[in-house]
Amino acid sequence: MTRSLPIFLRRLSITQLLLVTHFFLVLAVIVGLTYSRFSSEWQHQVENNAQAIHTRTQNLVVDISNKVAFGNYVDLRDVSIPLLLNSIPELKFVEIKQSTPESENPLHVRYLADKNLFWREDISSERLEKIKQRLAFVSQQSSNTTESIVGSVLQHDLTTLYQLSKVSLNHKSKFELSWVLPKDLTDGFWFNPLLETLHIKVPLQGLSQGYVWLVADASKLGTIHNKLASELIREGILALVLSMVMIALVSRWVVVPIKNLSDKMRQEVAAESLEGMPELKRKDEIGELARSYKGLLTKIEKQLSILQAKSDTDSLTGLGTRYKYMRMSVPFVDKYRQQDKYLGLLICDIDNFKAYNDSYGHTAGDNALTMVADAIAGKLHANDLAFRFGGEEFVVLLARGTVEELDIATEVIHQSVEKLDMPHRGNPPYNKITISVGAATCYLRQTDADYPSDELLELLFEQADLSLYHCKSSGRNQIKVESW
Repeated sequence: MTRSLPIFLRRLSITQLLLVTHFFLVLAVIVGLTYSRFSSEWQHQVENNAQAIHTRTQNLVVDISNKVAFGNYVDLRDVSIPLLLNSIPELKFVEIKQSTPESENPLHVRYLADKNLFWREDISSERLEKIKQRLAFVSQQSSNTTESIVGSVLQHDLTTLYQLSKVSLNHKSKFELSWVLPKDLTDGFWFNPLLETLHIKVPLQGLSQGYVWLVADASKLGTIHNKLASELIREGILALVLSMVMIALVSRWVVVPIKNLSDKMRQEVAAESLEGMPELKRKDEIGELARSYKGLLTKIEKQLSILQAKSDTDSLTGLGTRYKYMRMSVPFVDKYRQQDKYLGLLICDIDNFKAYNDSYGHTAGDNALTMVADAIAGKLHANDLAFRFGGEEFVVLLARGTVEELDIATEVIHQSVEKLDMPHRGNPPYNKITISVGAATCYLRQTDADYPSDELLELLFEQADLSLYHCKSSGRNQIKVESW
């Protein structure tokens, strides 16, 4: 599972990983919720604004629809339409487009509010020429008829139409709009954030077919848009900060105690050293883990004590083992360096012990080892140390006030074994169990500056071993002491 994580995540601690993953998770949730709320709030604001403009232009659309139904452009220039248009200050542009199939020339009119200009988008040079010809024809007919009033009205309308159309043709080529009619207005309105305009498309009513396209100034919506975005971003940041604080608190409550336990596990600590840990007082799973860890340490310490006791004590003789010698010899020397003592290291070896085993059997050999060990231990002081170093070889550490006392103790140990009077026909000329003792002694105060305790012990052991070899080669059952 760990290998499936990206490399940079695998390098993070649990606390860092928790913070990073939760940061991106919370960030994704907050961004999603903020965007959803922003979209909803923004859509609501646009709808309200569009509905307000639509309501205010309803009378305008009705009036325009009635006039467009008769296809009379001149009527659109009537007083009522400009008044209605001017009553809506945010209105910037109006397009009226007729789409009646039966009409050869559907009406297409535009109005630009800041210029207060009307013009016809459907006017072309050819159509303007036709209006001009028709006006000339009507003018000629009016001069030859008695119905001068009707002719004068028709001539007046055509003259107005011609003049307006001529103006429209000029405006059509003169003005370029900054906006185009959106292709898809499924909701009937659309907000252009770049130009801050609101586009509303309303169908013509009654007999008219087509639409009225209204473009209104929506700079207020832009302000609302920015304000809403700012508020939601602030709320999102606040939520993110609070979430990170909560994550940090959770991390401190959960991860930090686990890390403390991990640090304790890496150290060589005793169960007693955990008494002050605050995690032990917790009632949750971390508290249970801490208490379980302490219980495990206690159990391990008990088992180690048992194992150490077994490893420290030779099961046959009851003396210390080689392992105990390695563990206790240096502290022994360090202790008596401060007490102005002489140190003695004895290596005692049973003479011809292999021959004893061959003659009397291994069971008798084990009994002999036990009796020799008891004899040696029985002549030691309470603070002296004795070890079975291997097979029939024993090592003794002594500390006395003088060299003479060390020599006496060494002789007493040697004689204690000989006094056992255990028959050993394989050990001529003595024919009983004896030991050879190689010893090395030194005055500890004189060796303080030259030798650390471990080096001193190695030198003494080497010297004692050489002395033992001298005893063996000189006939056995002897003591050979070398002093430093």
